[in-house]
Order: sequence, then C-alpha cells, then structure tokens
Amino acid sequence: NFVECEKDCENRTQSSRVLVTDDSSTYSDTTRATVCDDKCDTRLCEDEGLCNGLVYGIYCSNPLRTRYLPVFVICSGGEDCYNRKDEKHCDVTENTTHSCLHYGSKVLSGENRTVPILKYTRCSVVDISSMYTYPYCYDYMDQTNCTDKNRVGGYCVINGYMSTVSKFCSL
Repeated sequence: NFVECEKDCENRTQSSRVLVTDDSSTYSDTTRATVCDDKCDTRLCEDEGLCNGLVYGIYCSNPLRTRYLPVFVICSGGEDCYNRKDEKHCDVTENTTHSCLHYGSKVLSGENRTVPILKYTRCSVVDISSMYTYPYCYDYMDQTNCTDKNRVGGYCVINGYMSTVSKFCSL
C-alpha cells in the first residue's frame, strides 16, 4: 500500500545568498540559491546540505575554514578533510546494519568499495546530470529509510520491511 503525502513547506528555509567553496583555493563563488528546494543550485549542492534540522553530507573544519562535503565523497578512501573526518565510521563489520557499494568508487575508479550507510548519507539530493552530486550507494539504497518526511517520495517493502523511498531515487 502507498500512502499519499502532501509536501510540508513550513520547514523550508529561504536564503538569498550562499557562499560556496571547495578544496581549491582558486574557487570561491557567491551564488544566488534557494535553500532546501530539492535542487542543487550550487556546485557541491551545499544549498541542500542542511534542511529541516538534518545534515546531508558533512562539514570539515581546519584552523582556517569550514567547508561542506557532499555524500558521494564520504567513505571514498580519499583525504577530503584534513583530519579525515569524511573517512571515520567507514569500516563495515558484522555489526554494520546497512551497507552498500560506494557509487563514486565504483563509477569513477572501478573500485568495489563496500561502505556503511550512515544517517548523514541517506536521502540526499541526487542529480546524475551534474558531475558533483552523485548518490552515495551504487544501488541507491542510500535513498531509502528517509528521516525527513519532505524527502519521501513513496513507500515500499525492502528486505521484508516497509520503508520510505526518497523522491530523488531514479530506480
């Protein structure tokens, strides 16, 4: 059975300016963006990284600045944060409840890297047409079991349990 839901817009935050930076010291751009509108208006989709009290991706800090990292670079094996914050909690053990094949490692490097599905990697905005907003999981399992009701697109049984499915899932 599917449940019909209406979109709850009262938690949407509007912002007229978003500062976007990445690890390149030459790239710093101020862009007009609408925050939490389910569209990536900035290069790394930072405008969709903090919505309805939930974080999608992580923020890294070093002594000079804080920067946003989208979900597809988390657990990628690279050093995207100077303190490797993006690589913490990435080991898959017999106690890991949910795991998947890492999309970026598989598609961009041909590497089969199994990673845990973490609360901050679930149901992030995905735009495959962009080279900066890939999903976290190759099989899109990161687009299930959404905490934010505003990101739910439907419901279905997954592995014997009723679950939410993100509206960004393209399966």
